[in-house]
Amino acid sequence: MLHSSRCVHTFPIVILVCVGCARGFYPSPGNEDDRTHQWRLAEIRKAQTLKDWYIAFFEGAEIYSDEPVPRFLGRISDRLSPDSIFNEIGPYGDRFGAVSIWNEFGNYGGQFSPYSPFNQFGTSPPFIIKDNRRIGRLTINEFFQGAISPYWLK
Repeated sequence: MLHSSRCVHTFPIVILVCVGCARGFYPSPGNEDDRTHQWRLAEIRKAQTLKDWYIAFFEGAEIYSDEPVPRFLGRISDRLSPDSIFNEIGPYGDRFGAVSIWNEFGNYGGQFSPYSPFNQFGTSPPFIIKDNRRIGRLTINEFFQGAISPYWLK
């Protein structure tokens, strides 16, 4: 049976997530369990993509710079929230905002800044904090444990 282009299927995305560092993987044959992680099952029902799962998992998490005095860089939340990194007219989601990770010319969004998640060699990318725990780093530098790409969120 052929589906129309308007047909939208939803399906549960099942993924294992490390309680300590938020690293995740799909359970599949040949995908070995790394014994250094504490895995728990996470299932988000009616997710259409892995991006939907990431948004749901990180909902409410705060982003802070990794500086001697950490700076609040926004919250992973609905785009209508004033402190959301997705609110394009708010200080944390505006692509020209001084404290926005989306400002490609700023300290927190430029590709050469050590504090930016978009610096592939960055030494101090932002922390992701949820429930008062550091659960990862917002960065495209895949060498960081718990690295979460900002491209997965937007």
